[in-house]
Amino acid sequence: MTEVDFTDTLDRIFAEENVDALKTILAGFIEPGELSRQYKAQFPRHSAEAARLVAAQLARLQDDQVLERLDRIFESRPNVVRSLAEAWLELSKDLLLQLVEGTWPFAEKHLPRKGWWEAALVFLEEANVQPRWGWFARLAATQTTGNAAEPEENSAGPLPEEPDPEIEKLRAEIKSCKEALRRRRAPDDAARDQIAKLSQQLAAQIQQLELAQQEKAELEIEHRSAKQRLEGSERRITKLETRIAVLREQFQACHKSLEAAQKELARSKAAEPCPETPVRSVEKISIQAPFSPDDISNVWVVPYASLAEQPTERLLALINLYRAALMDRGDPILATTNWASLNGRPSGVLLLDADRLLHDMVATPLKRWLETSLFTYETYLYRLRGLAGELKEPLMEKNGER
Repeated sequence: MTEVDFTDTLDRIFAEENVDALKTILAGFIEPGELSRQYKAQFPRHSAEAARLVAAQLARLQDDQVLERLDRIFESRPNVVRSLAEAWLELSKDLLLQLVEGTWPFAEKHLPRKGWWEAALVFLEEANVQPRWGWFARLAATQTTGNAAEPEENSAGPLPEEPDPEIEKLRAEIKSCKEALRRRRAPDDAARDQIAKLSQQLAAQIQQLELAQQEKAELEIEHRSAKQRLEGSERRITKLETRIAVLREQFQACHKSLEAAQKELARSKAAEPCPETPVRSVEKISIQAPFSPDDISNVWVVPYASLAEQPTERLLALINLYRAALMDRGDPILATTNWASLNGRPSGVLLLDADRLLHDMVATPLKRWLETSLFTYETYLYRLRGLAGELKEPLMEKNGER
């Protein structure tokens, strides 16, 4: 018997995903119901997956139900379809080999049903095996008489290939089946190519969609962050606008107070004119004091009028002069007095041009400024800073020497 490797044929059928050929092959089990029995044997008992794949109850499963759902079974569980095809081949292998050799395998057996012959034809065609067609004559004769022709007991070996009209007819039908099968496969091949192409396009679209979703998530995070920053900025702007409005109102109130003070000062000047007092030198000053001239030998003489030109500048200069004397530091402003010639602590202070000091205090809005609460707060803060720590005692009451 010629050795033919039918396993390679099954491998090629599955590699090509030729489901149509598999349907024809699996429909050709010799015994009816064998396909459904073999299918159930591939799964555990009462398997829900097996019932789902064939959309039927396993207890009443028919061969046709398996064949109708073979596409879905092949897509989900190709190993099951492979096992079914191997089971068919195992049951039919010996018969196929005898047919290939031209030996009639059904001398003592009943002829198999039509489905098996169709499966054998397709399988041998896929195997590229050219059988000896003499057994078709025996099959045709059997179909004509309706009974399986029993060969003579002494007859053995292959039947002679004799020209027969029935054989030629069968050959023509086989050729027609081949052409029909080829035409039927062509759309399937095109469809598989189209499916592969669409699958690639779908994979590319899915990848693009995933990238777009990732970018969308990142943009949403940036949007939320920007929104939070914007809300914080809006709250700060609102607070600043409120503060600006309050400051504007305070500025307007201060401006009105300044205008009122200026008008009041103008009215005071108009009602009580006070002429400027001429600057007098220290030498021309006639000192009238309830003490003798000897008592002013160590007196600190401060020429107020010569400290500055403007009234406000003179007042500030007098304050700075006294502060420098209290702190006993070499401030240049002390050079305008006799501070350097004093021996130790001065025995007194002689302020020249006291009338100019009084006039300057009247001519400037010092009184109104001193009466405001702002001056009180500033004095309090000034003392808190410790700037006046060494100035708590007057110059004449300070202990120790310079």
